[in-house]
Amino acid sequence: METTTINGIENVTLEFLSMIKLPEANGNSLNYLMVMPVLTIDNNIQYYFKIGFASVCAALKASGRNVFTTNLNYKLEPLKLLNHVIMTKKIDVVLTSGFSLDFHAVKMIIDAAKEIKPDIITVVGGGIISADPVTAMTALENADYGVIGEGEISVNSLAYALEIKKDAADVDGVICFRDGEWSIRDNWPMVHDLNVLPFPDYEGFEYSRLFEKKYDNNNGVWNWTQSSYIAYIMPSRSCPFNCTFCFHTCGSRYKRMKVETIKKYIDWLLSFYPIELVHFADELSFSDRQHTMELCRLLKSYNFGWFGSIRGDGSITKEMLAAMKESGCSTLYLGIESADNNILKSMRKRTTIEQIEKVFDYSVEIGLDLKGYLIFGDPEETTETFWRSINWMQLHKASVANIFLLRVFPGSQIYKDACEKGIIRDPVQFLKDGCPPVNLSKMTDDEYNIFPVLYRTLHLDNKLEDAEVNPLPDYTVNLAGRCPCCKCIVSYPHESMFNISPRQCPVCCRPLNINAIEYCDLGKMNKNAENLINATKVAVWAINISNFYWLTKSMPALKSDNVYFINKNKIKIPDNGEYVKTFFGKEVFTPDIIQSIDIDTIIVPNNQWVFYEIKEQCADEYPRVKRIVHTSEML
Repeated sequence: METTTINGIENVTLEFLSMIKLPEANGNSLNYLMVMPVLTIDNNIQYYFKIGFASVCAALKASGRNVFTTNLNYKLEPLKLLNHVIMTKKIDVVLTSGFSLDFHAVKMIIDAAKEIKPDIITVVGGGIISADPVTAMTALENADYGVIGEGEISVNSLAYALEIKKDAADVDGVICFRDGEWSIRDNWPMVHDLNVLPFPDYEGFEYSRLFEKKYDNNNGVWNWTQSSYIAYIMPSRSCPFNCTFCFHTCGSRYKRMKVETIKKYIDWLLSFYPIELVHFADELSFSDRQHTMELCRLLKSYNFGWFGSIRGDGSITKEMLAAMKESGCSTLYLGIESADNNILKSMRKRTTIEQIEKVFDYSVEIGLDLKGYLIFGDPEETTETFWRSINWMQLHKASVANIFLLRVFPGSQIYKDACEKGIIRDPVQFLKDGCPPVNLSKMTDDEYNIFPVLYRTLHLDNKLEDAEVNPLPDYTVNLAGRCPCCKCIVSYPHESMFNISPRQCPVCCRPLNINAIEYCDLGKMNKNAENLINATKVAVWAINISNFYWLTKSMPALKSDNVYFINKNKIKIPDNGEYVKTFFGKEVFTPDIIQSIDIDTIIVPNNQWVFYEIKEQCADEYPRVKRIVHTSEML
């Protein structure tokens, strides 16, 4: 395929040029500015580079138009930079892009552009527009035009209309406000062949600056290097599956580059950057056996590692995973979503937990690091399905990279359903609020709100091996065991039984899980709890978000109707400020319940200082309490 270079953009094909509207000699010459929004949370960490936006920028530059670029990330005063570029370059049109969660970053750009130069034309594209065009344009307020779907062809058609002063409302793939209503041409021109597209304009957005920052490695993306020299590539687009929680800006038609195009793409990147790791940022590059094996043969010829994503269905074989590892794959990611098949069916995942487990078994056999994600909150989610996934996670901690609440993203099926049912009453405000979590499940709001904190309680890695827990007279325990990393014997005296904060191994300094309750003889504890409950009414004081899961897991007897949960203060969810009234069906009472129903035994699952405080309060206010037991005494 014959290619050329235009405006510094590589791989410009004649086929692509024939697909777009090129400038006319008698048209107005406009200056365009493509602005990468602020995506950084921490200026020391790499942000997720928007390859799609860089590809649209390359398409506009490839047309021969006057295109300038600026990246607002890692800038001390981004709006001053934007002002400087608009004024010095005499910009006529500002273009930016983002997803729905980038709403405020995108709005900041177009609002600032209008303030700097009121007659400037503002254009927004990306998932934020494609997902729900009218809602997004209404919320953004200062966007003159929105580009729906893939932008490479539409952006040039829009530019052409502006240059010849034709009404852009007639351009396919564009939304704008005309005659008091929204004009939408949502039959956007699709890119059918990714092989003909120009390569993305990486350096137009200062891609090399990413190498100065650390990659966010909290999820263990790779375990063999700490390099920041990462190339984000997206050799395929969209997805043929229709999971209810997903939305695909590029539509539902899946397409991918040929392996020979990927080779040319990678070789081009290597000619500019000292790449040590490649991130396949698409979803399905490794879903087809023949393509995967051919791609792995290519990747094996390079001296870099790579990571990407796979589906946990029957399409993935042990042979494919072995080829991936041999070709330099350091880590693969997989959307588990749920350990309950009914939830997977509700999500339209077209996978089963048995298929997923089989893929994990393959990865263990060949020694390939495979991490999965769980999400909670599907409309069919109940406390039973929730706990099924939680228990599965506890058995497969090494396999779970992260767990999340289900987010209701505009454009997804669950978003459409939530709007239709009135759960999302005001879609514009919902977008402005950052698409906050919405309880679509069959769980109560208390159960749903507890989850984020519960996750932090559960997700403790690096458990001690051969651990022993011995109670001490001061209502603490001595925890001892073997570090799973350096294999040295370590000891932690006078620890609380419930401690979700990891401690460093004194030998190798790796964080260790010292949540002592996880290492206790749970059978003995539950038997002791049963003996207490059978004899009398029992209160558990002070119950909280951090200890209730381990209490009910270690002592199921505490779920009895004869047991009452107590906390003297309202229990506040730190993530959203909501107050909890129940813990998975059990009401949380104030201490006054002790006197009103004649509770005479109290179990205290807290540190020794709380234990002493409760003993003192009972002596003063609840003298009929006969017995106060610390959980360490139940060992």
